[in-house]
Amino acid sequence: MGQNIEIVRLVLESDADPLGPSARRLTSLHLAAMTGNAAITDLLCDRLLTVHLGEDRGHAQPTTGIGDYPLHFAAAYTMTASFWTLERFQNLRAMNWTNFLGETPLHRAAAMSNSNAVRFMTRSDVMRLHWQLTNYVNATDNMGRTALWHAAAANSSHSIPALVRAGANIHLPDDLGLTPAHVASRDHNAEALEELLIRGAKVTCEAGALHLKPAHMAALNGSARCMALLMSKNAPLVSELDDGTPLNAFHFTLVNGNEACARVIWEYHESRKDLEFRGWSLCVVVDAEGPVLKWMGLEIDQRNWVVTEHPDQDRSQLSAASGRVPAYWIDPRFLERGLKSWSRNA
Repeated sequence: MGQNIEIVRLVLESDADPLGPSARRLTSLHLAAMTGNAAITDLLCDRLLTVHLGEDRGHAQPTTGIGDYPLHFAAAYTMTASFWTLERFQNLRAMNWTNFLGETPLHRAAAMSNSNAVRFMTRSDVMRLHWQLTNYVNATDNMGRTALWHAAAANSSHSIPALVRAGANIHLPDDLGLTPAHVASRDHNAEALEELLIRGAKVTCEAGALHLKPAHMAALNGSARCMALLMSKNAPLVSELDDGTPLNAFHFTLVNGNEACARVIWEYHESRKDLEFRGWSLCVVVDAEGPVLKWMGLEIDQRNWVVTEHPDQDRSQLSAASGRVPAYWIDPRFLERGLKSWSRNA
């Protein structure tokens, strides 16, 4: 951890095992990778190849906890481009090894916005050298999430072009049905969403039991910048439950008090007359119990936006999907917002 290469060299010359793990199964190679010290990493890798004759013993030492290998540490913490060279990793057979979460080093690099590591791992010469990496760009972790999904969630806009060039499926959803565009819209990650849209991400993909589109995610969490990007691509605002009940993203913005997001829709929409509404609308609402489906009364016209709650709702009768509105759709920063009613200028 002190990054003193002379001391490391002396220890190695004393025939000490450079790959002996600590109580938590951390090896010196884990620590060198975490610090990004290229000289020490190279020295330890050379020792590994010389002493252990190419065995995978050192690289096959996952830590306790989530079972990270040394390359996971490097992917998470070593951001400098000079560390990521073909010479350093040409003999390393751990590029597609997974930890206990099912994450490869590429997943970790994308999740930590380590764009230099992502660019290196997705280079064509690296993938040719490591023949087993044929499908690793679209490999999924234990939650069905690809490296591109993690890049979208981390707003790692500089990683997205490299992943797409390497063959990442831009529409591959996780186990909950969320595509990279959904998660970027949910998490206010406008830069990542813009990169996805430039590279052809569809704004019509539906997620979960409620068939929510990216616009619904932006509406629920008040992401005005993401909504503006989606509206510029003519993103649809309405999805339907299996029974045909409509769910309107514009209504979601109003009932959750996300006025800035609502104004984006109002300004971008070609025909505001189409947005006018008077009646009851089934909406996902964040209340004290978390996100739930509720029938909400809305009056929307050129002068006023007014929201009221149906006084006699039986939540169990709202929809067959009423018990399946998971909390991951809601940004917890907006949990304290209540219902709003306001007027606007015509």
